[in-house]
Amino acid sequence: MGTQNLPAIAGAGAGAEWLMGKGVESVNASEHALTERLISGLSEILGVTMYGGRNAERRTAAVSINIEGVAPKDASAALSERRAIVCRAGFHCAPMAHEAIGSHPLGGTLRFSPGAFSTESEIDSAVAGVRELAREA
Repeated sequence: MGTQNLPAIAGAGAGAEWLMGKGVESVNASEHALTERLISGLSEILGVTMYGGRNAERRTAAVSINIEGVAPKDASAALSERRAIVCRAGFHCAPMAHEAIGSHPLGGTLRFSPGAFSTESEIDSAVAGVRELAREA
């Protein structure tokens, strides 16, 4: 059987306790509001292609985009360097999905994932950073 992973067990317990204290509905509502803010801001930027629906209530918090003229990996690196915004670039473990949406030749997409610890100012900074990159392209 071996030794149990006690740090992971304690961490899972602390996470569950935090979520129950905060409230699942509250965390979900915050995530939806941040996603809506992100979608709204990114939708206004010329040269940005957004994948998926625009209704935050009907999607997960993962928002994938491409910026015309900027490879996703370069956009991710620039946002990290310039604004300390961490996002993921690439095929996101689903290369065939990227073939279907047409982003495969671009190197996938740039994906933002607002969560329970994200802030409105981080969302605004990410949108401003994407706006800068789109202007520079």
